[in-house]
Amino acid sequence: MREIIVNPKEKLTASESVKAKALEVAYRVYRRASRAGALKADDEWLHPVGSDSDWNESYYFNFFDYTKGISGFIRIGILPNKESDIGILVVSMKKGSIFAMAFNERATIGEGKLSIGGLEFNILKPLKGWRIGYSGEMLSMEDSRLFAQIDENKALSFPRAP
Repeated sequence: MREIIVNPKEKLTASESVKAKALEVAYRVYRRASRAGALKADDEWLHPVGSDSDWNESYYFNFFDYTKGISGFIRIGILPNKESDIGILVVSMKKGSIFAMAFNERATIGEGKLSIGGLEFNILKPLKGWRIGYSGEMLSMEDSRLFAQIDENKALSFPRAP
C-alpha cells in the first residue's frame, strides 16, 4: 500500500479521499478512547440507570465448542425503565437442530449475580471470567431455520427438552 500524503493544493482521487476520511475517523475514535482511560473492574457490573425509557444494561456471551460442534449465545438485558427484563439462550447443534428459551420477567440481581428464569450469570473475577448456567426446559427445533419464524404463539407448539 502506498503512503497517502495530503496536500491541500492537490486533489485526491476518490479512493485516496475515502482512505483519508477513514483514517481521520479512526484517529478521532482512538483519541476519544485514550481519553476515556482503561477499563476498571467496576465497569463490568451495573451502571447508573439513565432516564431514557429504552435504557438497558446488557450482558451477552457467545460460545463455540469445536469438538462437540455446539455453539450459541446468551443474553440478559436489564431494562429498569420497562415492566420486565429479558433473557435469551440459544444453543445450536452441529446437525442443524437448535434449542432455545426466552424470558420476559424481572431479573434477580445480587452481589455479582444476575438471573432470569433458569438462566444465571455469576461474575467470578471482573474482566476475567464468568460462570454461566441454565437449568430448565428449552424449546427443541430439529430445523434451525424454524427459529426465525418463532413467536410467542408458535413457541407453544414446539416440543420441549430438559
